[in-house]
Amino acid sequence: MRKLISTTIISSFALVAAAGAVNAAAHAKKAVGDEVIAAQRAKLAGTTTGSGFGPQSP
Repeated sequence: MRKLISTTIISSFALVAAAGAVNAAAHAKKAVGDEVIAAQRAKLAGTTTGSGFGPQSP
């Protein structure tokens, strides 16, 4: 019985650790190129021109 409880506890910790690793990998920061940022800024400027609002910071 003790072995079953120990195995269950160890398995639970392993599952939590694996889930944490998957979550961290899914939310890892990824760098994008300057051309992506320039395209996003151009699209934002084009869609907000004359609307009274738009990009407030570079």
